[in-house]
Amino acid sequence: MATASAAPPQADILAHPARSGHLPAHGTGPLRSAASASAAGTLSGQQIVVGFGGTGGWQTLAWAVAEAAVTGGRLSVWYVCPPDSLLGQAGRGVPMRTLELAAPALSRAVAAARQRLGEQRVDLVVQSGRVGATLLRAAEHADLLVVGAPEQLGWAERRSTTHQVVTHASGPVVVVRPTVTPVEGPFTGNVVIGVDGSEPARAALEYGFCYAAAHRRPVAAVHVGAHTAGDLWLDDATDEPHLAAEPADLALLHDELEPWRRRYPQVAVRRAIFAGTALQGLLRAASGARLVVVGNRGRSAAVRMVLGSVSHGAVDHAPCPVAVVPATAGRVPAVTGRTERSEGREGMAKEARS
Repeated sequence: MATASAAPPQADILAHPARSGHLPAHGTGPLRSAASASAAGTLSGQQIVVGFGGTGGWQTLAWAVAEAAVTGGRLSVWYVCPPDSLLGQAGRGVPMRTLELAAPALSRAVAAARQRLGEQRVDLVVQSGRVGATLLRAAEHADLLVVGAPEQLGWAERRSTTHQVVTHASGPVVVVRPTVTPVEGPFTGNVVIGVDGSEPARAALEYGFCYAAAHRRPVAAVHVGAHTAGDLWLDDATDEPHLAAEPADLALLHDELEPWRRRYPQVAVRRAIFAGTALQGLLRAASGARLVVVGNRGRSAAVRMVLGSVSHGAVDHAPCPVAVVPATAGRVPAVTGRTERSEGREGMAKEARS
């Protein structure tokens, strides 16, 4: 996802003839610190940075444009090119005619985004350099970074720009996969959140509930149990399990979810226990989901090797967009005390931030 290519089908945004003139290097509005939107309990007015390029560039931009439309946010489209390219030599203020000649797909994409969101809410930044490092610098001043999925499979994908930004970004990153055939699953249209009681998972809960509330979507909180015989889930609205026996792991989910259910009472919640490895269970739950949200355990190579395979595996294989949220993205409530439902074990999460 480095440089523009021929535009695939234009997904949710419509192409529009590019206008004459020059493109601004940056927007004029103030940039907020990362995670300030979720810290306020809402995604309203967030600053979104999207990297454009690669085979899924249009789909990635379409997702970011739709997110800005829902949240009323500003969108910065970043295009990174080689220093010796026509755009790289043009500097920060790129004439529209140069853009149309050098990167027609990018020109159409920006025009389409401005058509939907308005001229003042969409900026284009063209810079030469290394794609991953440039996008990471851009994300330091944004609430959300949106990138395309890795284009290569196997070990090479772990060295991709996508994995670089997912590993090192200080705020949430959404990875958008090129359009695939819609699939049905147990949580079709839900926001699926991976929960294991860790601090990164609590950061994922924070972002996931915030997203679900903004988009009016239900949440499916999924914990993968090593000793679970089969998949089951429970609708909290009815408190009725879909299988006869309710395992103890559901109590962990109850405790982790409780502060967010109180903060977002309008969001319907399902608790789910899936069998298998953490990645296998999460991928099964992700079938048909609107978004999968996972925590990022950190930048250490050793930690990623042992514990970080779930987030990176979801980025590689999930059939829907994946939000990867580092534990540092927001102030995550600790889990202390006890609940009636989990009497005899540590549990209840403190009240979510007010």
